Amino acid sequence: MPTDYQEVRRDLESVLTLASDLSIAASSRSVVEWHLEYASHIFLKVYCHANSALRLSPTGLSQAMPGATEVWDLGSTCAVVRALIDTYFAMYYVAVESISSEERDFREASWCFEGEHDRLWMLQRIGSDSPELAGLEAEVGRLRGLVLNHPVYGRLDKEMQRQIRDGKKPFHLSNSALAERSEISVNYYRAVYRYLSSYTHTYPYSVSQLARIRAGDPEALGLFSTALQYCLAFLAVAVLDFWSLFPDLAVSCDPHTQKVLNVWVSIAAEVGVTCPPDSLHL
Repeated sequence: MPTDYQEVRRDLESVLTLASDLSIAASSRSVVEWHLEYASHIFLKVYCHANSALRLSPTGLSQAMPGATEVWDLGSTCAVVRALIDTYFAMYYVAVESISSEERDFREASWCFEGEHDRLWMLQRIGSDSPELAGLEAEVGRLRGLVLNHPVYGRLDKEMQRQIRDGKKPFHLSNSALAERSEISVNYYRAVYRYLSSYTHTYPYSVSQLARIRAGDPEALGLFSTALQYCLAFLAVAVLDFWSLFPDLAVSCDPHTQKVLNVWVSIAAEVGVTCPPDSLHL
């Protein structure tokens, strides 16, 4: 596992370049399958989160551009990386997991229902008087019917049925359940997600760390390194999963980037990885 901050940044940049190439190559393809179309949209979101995490993090103890202003915004970096993880699992749920056509059909139906249900709910809450509102209400009712009459819906437990029926659950599997089905260690996911969530929700653990670090402090740089390593791990898994959906894309991967991918995919799959790393004592 690389520990040098600049090495972590360089590795993240190399994987981001590959992710960008894959996204651009896939965008020029014509697909008819719903899950492949949405995989492209979601993967682009994965890329954007990873790119934002890199841009939010400092360039190093010595600024890359002398005189420029860098904000050492660890909280935002961690929040963006956590959003990347949620986005990866959405992509896995929608497109990557190998499932039956019946299950795929249900996931599409519940996804579309929840999306239109949310659109209607928000328009109603702002008191919209759009003439299209009645049509949207009818469409939400139609989509709800597709979901409620689907065989997969009938096999779900009562609480999950209620949440889906109420338009509160676009996914009927949790991130932990999806991690079990993917190549990611559930323990690794849970530890990383809890660490990042502490910053996202401003929990005591994160504030105690933020109170003790200062911009330009080597220990603070170590915390940014931790966040970027988590970003690398899930970005690497997302890249390989997305590439598996479009294996014939005319995109090349240099030996260094391939090595980086292999390292971080292995780390994400390894149950015994300590997480967070040594920065935990802060």
